[in-house]
Amino acid sequence: MLRLLLLITSVSAFAPATFGILRPSSLHAADPMQKPLTPTDYMAVGLACCFAMNDNGKLNEAWIFEPLTAGSLETIEHGIETSYKQVMALAAEDFFEGDLNEPTGIKIQNLQALGEGYEVSLCDNVIERSLAASRTFRRREEAKSLEFNEMSDEYNFSVERKRILNHVVEVNDADNVKQDMSIDVYGREEEGEGEDLKNQIEALEAA
Repeated sequence: MLRLLLLITSVSAFAPATFGILRPSSLHAADPMQKPLTPTDYMAVGLACCFAMNDNGKLNEAWIFEPLTAGSLETIEHGIETSYKQVMALAAEDFFEGDLNEPTGIKIQNLQALGEGYEVSLCDNVIERSLAASRTFRRREEAKSLEFNEMSDEYNFSVERKRILNHVVEVNDADNVKQDMSIDVYGREEEGEGEDLKNQIEALEAA
């Protein structure tokens, strides 16, 4: 009996432990950002006023539908200036077409109230960005300031700092030299740099 007990003990001592190990599948299950979307996952969609530069170099208004992350929605709720005219909350099943985790499109008809009175297009990479943005609300339940299908325009809307969608900055060697000269040893730009950019935008608008 003693020998049998010792044998069982020795075998148990070398048996691999199966508890306390975080396997990849369990890590994903524990991380809300990794879990598949469900029909009731939260979506916040904003109507944003941006600008696009035409062939003549003039800026034209361009309204877009754009997903907001939990952090973005919380920020504009605190009165920070924003390009979002209004925001609408939707359930994931009312926003995505097809499989929620491999959607084929957006149910644009459910955004009609949000874009009423405006000519609106979808933002670039809308599906990928929306999938990622929706998951951010899983960690910030308190950011869900709107009920499903509720819309709000109580934000500090401003286009003073314009969002230009198709503006491409071409950098050459001269620009690099100018940039180096405009930054001091503490990494600060000279005071005129920001004003120059503002003047350029105003000149484009007046053209």
